[in-house]
Amino acid sequence: EGISLVGGYAKGRAFVLKPVSDYEIKQTDAPLSEQKKFRKAVQALEKSFSKALKNKISEEQKVLLEMSKMLLLDRGWNRKIEEKILKGVTAQTAICQVTEEITRQMKELNDAYLRERMNDFQDLATRLLYYLDGSESEKLSGSVILLAKNLGPAQLMDYDLTQIKGIVLAEGSSTMHMAIVA
Repeated sequence: EGISLVGGYAKGRAFVLKPVSDYEIKQTDAPLSEQKKFRKAVQALEKSFSKALKNKISEEQKVLLEMSKMLLLDRGWNRKIEEKILKGVTAQTAICQVTEEITRQMKELNDAYLRERMNDFQDLATRLLYYLDGSESEKLSGSVILLAKNLGPAQLMDYDLTQIKGIVLAEGSSTMHMAIVA
């Protein structure tokens, strides 16, 4: 049984966001090319964050974007991903594997607040995957209901909020950043 954070109902076309866990594990014969694609996606997402930070946004949205940008540029996370790429997996596979490893570790934490931050981290990985496969440019049209395993506030800011009539998440709670921002 789910938890409703807002009463009422909404009508719209379902728009499904693909979770990190749905990407296939793929090998590559061109790890240097995959590494280059990964770095290009990181740069594009960083540019997107910087552009969004120049817009009129709430102070909380600004803090969340800055946090996402910091995570994106984290040398440890990037190093782990690049190491996997150089061992022969695609950039998408490396992002998914590293994110799943970190997610597993965060799920074991006793602190509920820190476990919720796992969703913010998954949000970042999902956005990076969209930049890798080119779906970051996918635009909403008409009234939509977003369906996702989880969704972070930075990812939500990629969309025209006037078209989003509802959000349905498989995971999360009323204390997650996305619920607060939405």
